[in-house]
Amino acid sequence: RARNMHAAARMIMQDHNGIFPDAYEDIIRMKGIGEYTASAIASFAFNQVYPVLDGNVYRVITRIYGIYAVIDTPGMKRKVLGILNDLIDKTDPGSFNQAIMEFGALQCKPQNPSCPTCIFNKVCIAYLRNDIQKLPARPEKTRIKKRYFNYLVIITQDEEGQKSTFINKRTGSDIWKNLYDFPLIESKRHFSLQKLMNEERWHDIFRKTIIHKVAGSKIYRHKLTHREIICRFITVEVGGIFEINDPDMIKIPIDSIQNYPVSRLVERFVETHNYASLKNFIYLYH
Repeated sequence: RARNMHAAARMIMQDHNGIFPDAYEDIIRMKGIGEYTASAIASFAFNQVYPVLDGNVYRVITRIYGIYAVIDTPGMKRKVLGILNDLIDKTDPGSFNQAIMEFGALQCKPQNPSCPTCIFNKVCIAYLRNDIQKLPARPEKTRIKKRYFNYLVIITQDEEGQKSTFINKRTGSDIWKNLYDFPLIESKRHFSLQKLMNEERWHDIFRKTIIHKVAGSKIYRHKLTHREIICRFITVEVGGIFEINDPDMIKIPIDSIQNYPVSRLVERFVETHNYASLKNFIYLYH
């Protein structure tokens, strides 16, 4: 979101002389602004006739008009927008949009809507057919995929006693793009620490490295929209001169990790551990 806001701000400065555009076509071109937000801005700020379509609006329209098709499909969306375009107040579209959203949020609620006092209960098809809980019809829930992360917090110490670790900037199309994290071994299931230490990736990282201590954290669970990350952080204290065989890894003082943007999962771990003493770790191997 922050990257999108920054890109939109640059576009406003470069393409619109620092003035927020008032045309729907220009608003929707801005990074991070979709149809709903563009319609809301155009109607609220510039009194333009563009109906908004969010979950509340879907619920009101599908119940009153008895539309049983699954929401979020192109045909369903066109049908609901067609109804909204007929209904919207052409002289005050902003008030219409705000009113129908509020009506869905306060009156036509997802659970326990106030149907007996609703002004539409004599024409609402869902109410008359006792189908309130069936609408809007939703697609089957996407199965939550579980991913198992094993982060390696590798700690080296120089002659002055300065402790360092290694972090990596995530790239590609995976989660948490452009955020930093520790070297990662992703597994298909939860491994014991001893089994993880026999993995090829582990040996590729440490090779003939002198390992002084290995410590495992508790299990962290982090839920995203369609996946759940099951993670633990494994601290490995190494001796001698250690360089990780990965050009994307950078070496930093361990107490400077707070200066890098990280995922909330990594942040939760960093917040609860004292790297100077590692007193919060349970040592499993030394």
